[in-house]
Amino acid sequence: MLRWMFLLWIMLTFVHANDDHYDVWLSDTVVIDDTAAANHHFADAIGVSSADLRNSFHDAFKRYFPNAIDTIKPESLSGTYTVYISIARASYYEIPSTTTKLLHVSLPITGTIHFVNLSTSEELYSQTYTYIGNLQTTTQEDANRSEKLINAYRDTYRALCDYLSQKASENFKPQKISTKIIGEKWGVKILDKGVESGILTGDGLESQNGSFIKILYSAKGYSIAKSVLGNTMNGKEFYKTYLQSITTMDRPKIALLDIRKDPNKLLMSDEMFYQFFADTFAQSGSFSLVSINKSFWKGLNSLQGSANIPHRFSKRLSPEYFIRLWIDGPYYYDLPTSAEYMLNRHYQSRLCGEIVDATARVIASECQREEFDENITFGEGYDIPAQFDVAAKNAAVTLAQKLSSSVSFTPFMYTVLSASTKDIRLEDNANTLFEGETLEVFKTIGELEEKGAVAIPIATVKITHKDDKSAIAEVVLKTFADAPDIQPGDIVLHKGIEAQKPNTLSFSLCSSDTSSLHDPFEESQKFLIANRISFPFYHGDGLADVVKEKFSESEFESVPDVQVPTTNYCVQPVSKLRLKSTDDNAKYTQEIYDLIVGAKLFHGSDIYDKYGIGGEKTLYIPDSGSDANRHVQISDIITEGFEKAIKTLNTKIKGNP
Repeated sequence: MLRWMFLLWIMLTFVHANDDHYDVWLSDTVVIDDTAAANHHFADAIGVSSADLRNSFHDAFKRYFPNAIDTIKPESLSGTYTVYISIARASYYEIPSTTTKLLHVSLPITGTIHFVNLSTSEELYSQTYTYIGNLQTTTQEDANRSEKLINAYRDTYRALCDYLSQKASENFKPQKISTKIIGEKWGVKILDKGVESGILTGDGLESQNGSFIKILYSAKGYSIAKSVLGNTMNGKEFYKTYLQSITTMDRPKIALLDIRKDPNKLLMSDEMFYQFFADTFAQSGSFSLVSINKSFWKGLNSLQGSANIPHRFSKRLSPEYFIRLWIDGPYYYDLPTSAEYMLNRHYQSRLCGEIVDATARVIASECQREEFDENITFGEGYDIPAQFDVAAKNAAVTLAQKLSSSVSFTPFMYTVLSASTKDIRLEDNANTLFEGETLEVFKTIGELEEKGAVAIPIATVKITHKDDKSAIAEVVLKTFADAPDIQPGDIVLHKGIEAQKPNTLSFSLCSSDTSSLHDPFEESQKFLIANRISFPFYHGDGLADVVKEKFSESEFESVPDVQVPTTNYCVQPVSKLRLKSTDDNAKYTQEIYDLIVGAKLFHGSDIYDKYGIGGEKTLYIPDSGSDANRHVQISDIITEGFEKAIKTLNTKIKGNP
């Protein structure tokens, strides 16, 4: 019976739901990022709080959504979706001419259109686009130039609003799924549809008269829900709106948690970077992205205030995984060419990212370097901040694609071997469970309306100890008030990482107690360890604090409980650099360094093993942009040496664990 039920759980089919009527409330909310608001050219042209921002968006949106409504009432939330616009960037770039008094001005504005279901706080659709306005003027500051600039910004913003609205009219086509209550057990409701119809764990469903239920678990052919508000008797129908293909909906939830960078570097705003990365990441891969960025919260709070909504019936489900990013750069430096009037300007930005769970276990880790060259003729070239944006955006898009496709999930089932009121023992013959993991225990009941064996979630447990073929888990809480106690024979259904690393050993980064690391090289080495090591790696630096900052119990059902386990081993990167000599010439400076790069592996306080490479390295540093060029060259050398060190340690550990 359990084997049959497990096979039923992993089978998914695709069905179509019929289009249904919906309203779109065109709100007055416009969210402006601080960096855009600080651009005085943009502020003078449109005004960060003026009616022009709102009216331009309204005019454009109504051209493509002529039936959009202007007001909303709390009692009409069901079937009504709210739209607003956010501006992440309004930039001003100058490209002066060295031969004339003409000045080319580039005016990129990056905006995002958002469609939100206010009753569930779910963002159904968003799209980001950058519209670049151009202006040819003179270098002389006068009233005529100011007027041209104002008109150019207004035209650019209106064109952006029109583009986003047009694309929304093509892509925003929500459909409704209906499901009805067919049974009840221990006070929870059993519904007649599940994942194959787009009903997902964590969904909030409404009835036509305002009753509300929350999905506790969804399987093929049925789902389990608890009552939240109103009448929930047998036969009652409830509805959910969906936008994307049903086959892409049942994915683990993930949130982009933080973006670490050097605050002294000239880089696009976090909001703009977030949108570029998130838009690409959400379009493919194994995850469903949960919005927690600043513009989303600003927009949601503004919408709730405008709609006069006293509270929401449904809080969002917390994500199981988190994305953490680190940006090295951007950098640029000039290289001489054979022509005296021309320089080769090199741009580079490196972005690293990792996917971690609430135990800080690294699920995936990747880095992406983006670089390109530009010829500078007679001093003319593109504005440096504009090129920095290009390098950062390209790195964000490429890394998002790599990370989103690097992880796949497979369903696992574990049987409860023994149970008490405090803890349980699970079989784990495949050694796929990890200490700190949070799991749900299910109890199966008989067949209901030809649905086969129905599984009902009864408790949440957390793995506290791992043996060779089993695991001990602490009982954290019951799923609902009248849930029965866990008994031997109950099961755990869990979607885990396909082809997981063996969990017999675990590793983390050693606490740094030396000054031998050359920041920011230390950051890149963390991602290299996670990417290259053949065993589970935990990276919990600041994770608990950031999660606590970003997640609120007023918005989510629970704040993710971050608990990083103690690992068997820790890795300490080592990179020592000493300048031996310099030799200046006409265009370059030759610098010779003594270099040692490697890693130490500790078991407790004892050095278990170590490996390093050393020798002389010669760098040729151009006169222009010497610091940036030196950083890039040293970074490449350290990366190459550290990769060899981790590869060697991997081999040694496998041979003598």
